[in-house]
Amino acid sequence: MSFKLFFRTIMFSGVITIVTIVFLVFFIQEKTSKLEKIKKRKVQSLLLSYELRQSSDDLTRLARTYVVTKNNDYEKMYWDIIRIRNGDSPRPLNYNRIYWDFIIDYKNKPIDKGDKISLLELMGKTGFTTKEFKLLEEAKNNSDELIKLETIAMNAIKGLYINEEGKYEIEKEPNQEMAIKLLHSKKYHEEKAKIMKPINKFMQILETRTNQEVKNALDIVKTYANILIIVLIVITIFYIGLFYINRNKTKNLTLFKNELLEFFKYINNESEFKGTINIDEKGEIAEMLKVINSNIIKIKDNIDKDKKALSNFSEVLTSVNLGELSKRVTIESSNVQINVLKNLINDMLNMLQSVLGKDLNNILAVLDSFANSKFDKKVINPEGEIELVINQLGNTIDQLVTDVKFVINTVENGDFENRLSTQNLDGDIKDINSGLNTVISSI
Repeated sequence: MSFKLFFRTIMFSGVITIVTIVFLVFFIQEKTSKLEKIKKRKVQSLLLSYELRQSSDDLTRLARTYVVTKNNDYEKMYWDIIRIRNGDSPRPLNYNRIYWDFIIDYKNKPIDKGDKISLLELMGKTGFTTKEFKLLEEAKNNSDELIKLETIAMNAIKGLYINEEGKYEIEKEPNQEMAIKLLHSKKYHEEKAKIMKPINKFMQILETRTNQEVKNALDIVKTYANILIIVLIVITIFYIGLFYINRNKTKNLTLFKNELLEFFKYINNESEFKGTINIDEKGEIAEMLKVINSNIIKIKDNIDKDKKALSNFSEVLTSVNLGELSKRVTIESSNVQINVLKNLINDMLNMLQSVLGKDLNNILAVLDSFANSKFDKKVINPEGEIELVINQLGNTIDQLVTDVKFVINTVENGDFENRLSTQNLDGDIKDINSGLNTVISSI
């Protein structure tokens, strides 16, 4: 597998993995959120059903207490419950908690108020099914029927009785005994049971429905979670297999790095040349190695040329140090600066050779003989200007010494007739000979 296909496979599979995981996590989160809503709706539904039951129990308690004590506070609290339940009075805050059991004195009733909304309306907003809502509605209607019995009993305490029109306008003697008996009669308990039966059935249906909804949501969450686990396992196995199949690529990359570092050491003169990079690879790596090895060979050749050129520099400069000016730097380099330096050195040597000649040692040897008063030694095959001048200087000094010796011999022998020849002499030697002749004549 080529690196291009290898990385494309990793990228493509990575994208699919991320999308799949995000998709599954999104659905798991969605179902979990739905599960929370189901639980919350169940709690709200139960609270409202409990409130309907509790309000019925509170009405019973307050009505019975009123007919026994004749305390108007209990009647006021009784009708407050009915008005709140019907949405005619504002609903106290946190009304689902214990409320009326804490009110002993009506004057100390909490004044916190919420919105006006009936209990049935709240039930409708909670999301009950039609069957569930009808059961609660039935319980509420049965509670209203029980209220009629409680209303008869409480009005009997006041001496008010119902007429044919259903209004409590007939005034008679208060009948507390009848009121107490009515609220504790079998009929009262039967009406009370009529309220609780639909509430109990509602709770059973609600429990069954919400439990099933919770189960369904949990099953979906578990399914998505299992799919997510399977996807992770498959992806893990896929990547392990992918890297196992391409395990040689990591090894080859390490080998490639090491051999490339060895070549860099060679460039920095830290080690010897180890050859080109030899890795059994295909695809992009093989193409890259072909280009790199080609450049390694070029760099190696250029370095060898530079070394040969520098070696040639060393040979020429060593010859110059030994007095030999005839050698030149001849090897070309791949480095432009080295070639420029080669031309400069060759030009300088050409200039020195034109002035000094080929062999500086020859000049030094002649000058050394001059220092030892041997002026007959000459520069062999003089080519430089200084060589010609030195040979001419040697000739002049040698002629001068010969003439001086002649004068000395003449004087010592008393032969003052001999004269130095001035023919075929030029310049200073001719002048010197003329002077010496004058000295001899004066003697």
